Amino acid sequence: MTAANLVTGLRLVPFALFVYAAHQGKIGVAAVFFAIAWAADGVDGALARRLKQTTAFGYVFDKAVDRLVLVGGMLVLVAAGLVPAYALLVAAKDVVVTPTAFRRRTHGQALRDLGGWGKAAT
Repeated sequence: MTAANLVTGLRLVPFALFVYAAHQGKIGVAAVFFAIAWAADGVDGALARRLKQTTAFGYVFDKAVDRLVLVGGMLVLVAAGLVPAYALLVAAKDVVVTPTAFRRRTHGQALRDLGGWGKAAT
C-alpha cells in the first residue's frame, strides 16, 4: 500500500458523504463533499509521481475511483432529479474507454497522460 493508494482509497469517504448528503436533500453540503472527493484526485497522482510510487495497481485503482466518483455522482444527481438523465452522457466517454485503458496499462503498454486539459474536459 503506497501513500498515493491510501489517498485514493480515502477519496471514497467524502464520496460516501456526498451520496448521504444528496439523499438527505442537503445539496450544498453534498457539493462540498463531491468537490473534496474530486479535488483529491490530483493529490494522489502528484504524490505517486513525487514519491516515485507509481504502480499498475495504483493506476487502475485511481481510475476506478475516478469513475465511481464521476459516474456515481451523476447517477445520484439524476436520481435526485437535480439534473436531467441525458447528463449521464458526460460520463459516457469515461465508461467506454476505461476497460481499454485498464487493459493497456496492465499489459505494460504506455498511456498518454492528458494532464490538466484532460481533467478539465472531464
